[in-house]
Amino acid sequence: MKKVILSIAVVIVTVIAVFMLTRLENDDLGEIQFVLIDRNDTVVIDDTLSFTEEDDLVSLLQEHYTVVCANTSYKPTTRCETHFANGRIVLGVDEVITDWRNHYIGIYINDTYSNVGVDGIALKDGDTITFEEIMIGADD
Repeated sequence: MKKVILSIAVVIVTVIAVFMLTRLENDDLGEIQFVLIDRNDTVVIDDTLSFTEEDDLVSLLQEHYTVVCANTSYKPTTRCETHFANGRIVLGVDEVITDWRNHYIGIYINDTYSNVGVDGIALKDGDTITFEEIMIGADD
C-alpha cells in the first residue's frame, strides 16, 4: 500500500513540475517582429508589434490584423474562440487564408519551426515570429 501511495505522489509531483517548467510567461513589455509569408514566398506583412505581459499572440495579432481561426468544424471564423486540445488553430491572417487540408500556417520563432501552437508561444522581446503558408506535400 505504501508503494502505491508513494507512486501516486511521485506522479503528482512530476506533473506539477512539468507544468511549472512549461508555463507560458511573456516578458513584461517588449516588441516582436511579425512576418507573414504567403504560398509564393512573398512577404505580405513585416511589422514590429509592441506587447505587454497580459497579451497572447492571437489577441496581439487581432489588434492589428484580421485573424481567421478554425471553429469546431474546422471552418474559418474571425471569432477565434474554439480551443482544441493544443489551443486555437489559426487558418490565416489578412488575405493569407488556408484551408487546413491542402495548406496550413507554419509558425517559426526566430527561424526555428515551433513545436507548439499559437497558444503555447510566449512573447519575448526581440523575437521574430513568422507565419508561413505551407502547401502540404510541397517539395522544399
